[in-house]
Amino acid sequence: SSILGGTNVSCKSLYPNACEGWLLKLGGSGLTPRNWRRRWFVLKGFCLYYFKTPQDTTALGVITLPSFNIATASEIKKKNAFKASHKNTRTYYFIADSDEDKQRWMDKMLLASILYDESDKESGYGTAGTGASPVATELCSMTIEQSIFSPSASLQSISSTTVV
Repeated sequence: SSILGGTNVSCKSLYPNACEGWLLKLGGSGLTPRNWRRRWFVLKGFCLYYFKTPQDTTALGVITLPSFNIATASEIKKKNAFKASHKNTRTYYFIADSDEDKQRWMDKMLLASILYDESDKESGYGTAGTGASPVATELCSMTIEQSIFSPSASLQSISSTTVV
């Protein structure tokens, strides 16, 4: 079965999800030019997947959102721009088609970003440098069967991995 935290996942397998739709994402870094690319995004659990189209069978990438700061990107001089930023990794910039879409995405991504332990910032826990807690990382790597067919799996995972 596919792992939710990886890119070997199709759009169809991520249904039902918290949010899906088109956003522009600022791409490119290093040797490639920085430009805006239209991508299909799917927010499932605490992971934000992006694809070229809704029919794709493999994600182009995934962002593990816990501990990211979601905010309006006033430094981007474009309407409906927002960002997901974290001190330990790159900042992701997005543009929504409307103010309503921007608010919807920001609200959903903010909810997904708050599952982490404050102490994790200091302890260096992370998934690809994101600072995500072990709890959030485990939830993002649950199999599709666990997340869809076992509604209590998330709660069991949290209670079994949370350190008091």
